[in-house]
Amino acid sequence: MLAVVTALGCAAHIAGDELTHGGCPLFWPASMHEFHLLPRPLQFTTAKLCETWIVFPLLVVGLGVAVWHATGHPLSIPQPAK
Repeated sequence: MLAVVTALGCAAHIAGDELTHGGCPLFWPASMHEFHLLPRPLQFTTAKLCETWIVFPLLVVGLGVAVWHATGHPLSIPQPAK
């Protein structure tokens, strides 16, 4: 199962790279041709202000919540008994 999720993670990362202006050279070093999944007007640029200061912190918080939940801690505050 670890091999499957690792392969899916790698494929998702490569697909994400192909959504950017930089593309992904799939056959590097034999070919430096960059492959893209979107036409030029729809491609986006990474490491901009929004990604650095909004998306990345939200991902860190999400990872923290996932780890907190995976360790058996409840995600909600327990209500006092009546």
